[in-house]
Amino acid sequence: MKILHITGHLGGGIGTTVIDWMATDKSHSYWLHSLDYINPSAIRRMNYLDNCHHSSGELDKNDWHHLFSWADIVVVHWWDNKLLSAWIEKPMPAARMVMWVHQNYNMNPAITKYADRFIVTSPVIGGHWDCIKSTGNFKEFLTSSHLPQKNYSVGYVGTVHLKKIHPNFISMCEQVDVPGIKFFVYGDNLLPQSYIKDRARFSFMGNVEISKYHYSLMDVFGYPLRADHYGTSELVLGEAMSAGVVPVCMNNDAERLIIKNGLTGFLCEDEREYIENITYLSHKPSLRKWLGDNARQSAYELCNIDTMIGKWNYVFGNMMENEKRKREPVIITEAP
Repeated sequence: MKILHITGHLGGGIGTTVIDWMATDKSHSYWLHSLDYINPSAIRRMNYLDNCHHSSGELDKNDWHHLFSWADIVVVHWWDNKLLSAWIEKPMPAARMVMWVHQNYNMNPAITKYADRFIVTSPVIGGHWDCIKSTGNFKEFLTSSHLPQKNYSVGYVGTVHLKKIHPNFISMCEQVDVPGIKFFVYGDNLLPQSYIKDRARFSFMGNVEISKYHYSLMDVFGYPLRADHYGTSELVLGEAMSAGVVPVCMNNDAERLIIKNGLTGFLCEDEREYIENITYLSHKPSLRKWLGDNARQSAYELCNIDTMIGKWNYVFGNMMENEKRKREPVIITEAP
């Protein structure tokens, strides 16, 4: 089968999911087209795959006709992205199309009817949609072993921006009463300079290709996100838990579907509880080990890429019973 993936851009969690999918399931041929950039690490990974082509940027009518003619099925990775919104306003050739939604808030009804199938990555979006959890291949992380450090180490991986991270992230961390504690923050640092200046407890590591080694250096995974963050599957939680690192998060909708409070990590109701849990775990290495082992087992069951691929292949098999069809463009208007 020939599968065309269409994304607004390629990087981060969606990039991990799609590339791990293509690398794991060799039963199909893939073409990935990004309407915007593809980050360099994603390009490097795809260049090693013999069952994948990739392209990016604006295409004309003939280019789209070529791609849609090649593909048996088109998978549109949807989130609140201006290029994707503009893309579905244009006439497209006939296709068997499924839309996979990577955002956690309610959808414009016109979008939900655009494709032949509409599937969400998490039930956090609400409604009665079919759901296939987005995940990556975390088998590498399952073999991670903790490497004790001189100082208590708390890690964060992901978007380092106030649109995602808790607005009081820095002050919360600075109120943790543990001498010598270090906070390692991995990801492009998009925080205001005034927000992070002269923060001795913090090491902002930049955009690093995370491996099990990085997680092995963490005592705790401190991942406090703002209550209205846009995430769904939160792949870095799957990575950290697979590596046996205890997650401490806020009690938000998406995190609540991944973490069992007090069993595989901690879900905090407010800033004070986050500070207390990070502090408490510094004195409890045996508890960290027990919670980490539970988290690893839970992640193995919840974030299994073979399960995700099996569900997708079932969807594809059903879709192949129907002919390709054209669809009316959708004009997305801003809410008043």
